[in-house]
Amino acid sequence: MHPVVQVPRSLARRVRRGQLWVRRGEWEAAGLPVLPAGSWVRLVERESHEFIALAYYNPHSQIVARVVSYGPISVDAEFWYERFRQAWDLRAHWLAEWPDTNAWRWVHAEADGLPGLIVDYYDGHAVLQILTLGMDTQRDAIVEALRRFPLKGIAEKSVGRARQAEGLDDRVGVLWGDVPAVLTIREGGVEYLVDWVEGHKTGFYLDQRENRLWVGRHARDRTALDLCAYTGSFSLAAVLGGAQKAVAVETSRKALELGERQAERLGVQDRIEWVQADVFDYVRHLVRQRARFDIVILDPPPLAPSRRDLPNAIRAYRELNRQAMRLVRPGGWLLTCTCSHHVRPETFVRVVYQAAASIPRRFRILAWRHQPPDHPFLLSVPETAYFQALLLQAE
Repeated sequence: MHPVVQVPRSLARRVRRGQLWVRRGEWEAAGLPVLPAGSWVRLVERESHEFIALAYYNPHSQIVARVVSYGPISVDAEFWYERFRQAWDLRAHWLAEWPDTNAWRWVHAEADGLPGLIVDYYDGHAVLQILTLGMDTQRDAIVEALRRFPLKGIAEKSVGRARQAEGLDDRVGVLWGDVPAVLTIREGGVEYLVDWVEGHKTGFYLDQRENRLWVGRHARDRTALDLCAYTGSFSLAAVLGGAQKAVAVETSRKALELGERQAERLGVQDRIEWVQADVFDYVRHLVRQRARFDIVILDPPPLAPSRRDLPNAIRAYRELNRQAMRLVRPGGWLLTCTCSHHVRPETFVRVVYQAAASIPRRFRILAWRHQPPDHPFLLSVPETAYFQALLLQAE
C-alpha cells in the first residue's frame, strides 16, 4: 500500500482541476511530510479524507509530486500494459494520415498519463526515455509491459538536464532484444537513419513529421535552406520531393556525416550541400553573398531550457529570424520553429513580427502549427505545449 499524504483543500482543488504537478514550494508551504525519494503516494484531502490522486514523489526536484492517476489504482503489470495499450490505440487512429510511415511517439509523458516517460516507436523498436526518479523506480515493470507488444527490441536513451534535476545519472543501452545502434525508418515513403545512441533525443525529431511532409510536397523545382539541420531530414525531404538543391547547415560533424550517408543511400548526394558551421555566422555570410532560397527552414535547438534563459533566447530567435527572412525569395516560404515551452505563442509571434519589421519585409502567415497528434499536450498543463512552427510567405 502506498503511503498517504493529506493535502489541504486548496491544493486538492488545484489537482482535481487537472494540475498534475505539485511544486516544492507548495508542498513545503502546506507542511507536508518529507518522504523517501522515489516514493509513490496517495494524495487525500485533509479535511474530507477523500482520495484525490496517485502520484510519485521526489523531494530533491523542483516538482515534488507528479500525478499519475485520479483513480485508486494498483500499479501492477496490468496498469503499465493498459497505459501503453491506450497510448498505442490513440496513435493507431492517426496512422491513416501519416502515409507510408513506421515511426511515431508512442508515449508522451503527462499527456498519456505517464509523467517522466517517453517512448518512441521506430519500425518495431521501442526507445524509451525515463526522465524522473519516480519512473526510474519502475524500469523493470515498464520493460516487462512493453515486451507484451510485438517488438523486436527495447532500448533506453535517458540523458540530459531533466535527469540531472532529479538526481539521476544518464543511462543508454539495450534493455531487451535486438536494437541496432542506427535504425532505419520510413516517413512519407522516405527512408531516414536514426542514431538513437549518440543522436539528439531518441535519435529523430518525430514532432516535425507534418512539416517534413509539407516540404516534400512543395519542393519541386525549388531550392531549400535547412538551418540547424541535424541529420538533414528536411533537406532529404526537399530533394526527394523534387528540389533542385538543398543546403543543410549544422554544427555537429557527426550529425552531418549521418545525413551524408543517408543521401548516398538514396542517390541524392549531388543535390545536397552539407555545411558544418555556426548558424548565426553562416546566415550572415549568406546575406552578404545575397543568396536567396525558395524555402528556408529554421529549426534551432531549445534556446530557453529554463525561464532565466528567456531574455537571451528571445534576442537569439529575433536575430536568427531576421537573417533567415533576408534569404527568402519573394513568394518563397519560411518555416520557423521553436521547441522551448518557455517561449509562449504570443511571444513567438511577436518576435517573428519584430524580425520582419526590422528588415523591413512583409510576410503573411499561412499556417501556425503545434505538436502533432502523437505529441499531445494538456489544457491544464500549458508546459506540455513546447513546440510551435510558423509557415510564412514573403511578399
